[in-house]
Amino acid sequence: MENNGVTEEVKNEEKVDLKLNEKQDIPEAKAKKGFKVSKKLIGIIAGVVVLIIVGSVIAMFMSNNSNLNSKAKQIYDVMNDTSDLLDDVADEVYSCWYGYVYEKEYKSVDAALLDAYVNEADTINKIKANDVLIEDLLKQLKDKNYKNKNENAYNSMLDAYDSYKEYYEFVINVSGSFNSYSAKKEELKKEVKSYLNKFNRNL
Repeated sequence: MENNGVTEEVKNEEKVDLKLNEKQDIPEAKAKKGFKVSKKLIGIIAGVVVLIIVGSVIAMFMSNNSNLNSKAKQIYDVMNDTSDLLDDVADEVYSCWYGYVYEKEYKSVDAALLDAYVNEADTINKIKANDVLIEDLLKQLKDKNYKNKNENAYNSMLDAYDSYKEYYEFVINVSGSFNSYSAKKEELKKEVKSYLNKFNRNL
């Protein structure tokens, strides 16, 4: 009986020891499992943060490019509109000058040109105001280094601007003979439109 009792007691103690081991193992296993989950979570959070940062940088870059392209488009629109206004003034100068040369409507070429400028006074004021705006927008794009963002658009913009500026000076500050003016007028009209169309395609 005693042997059985000792044996039973030993068995009981063994069972208790086993249960204690099991109880000790469970928290340890949970602790290890919990550490693994935390590590994965940290990795996920880090990945999300990186994606947010990259996304923000890309969004900022795209927003900056969009703003620059918007200004370039505005330059195109203003130059295109102004070239049309220059056409109106150039045609009026031609008409009055023609009236002096062939119709004897004016006593002098100066009187003919003055009449043309008076007739187109409002248009000329719009042209000069637009010219100031174009200069300002162009300076902004140069300061923002637009060339590095869109080199084709930047170069075609400068070509269009140079052509527009030549036409502007030709119309606002008339010189030469009637024949030279007539020929140059049509040449510059076509040239400006050609450069503006190229500029627009590259935007």
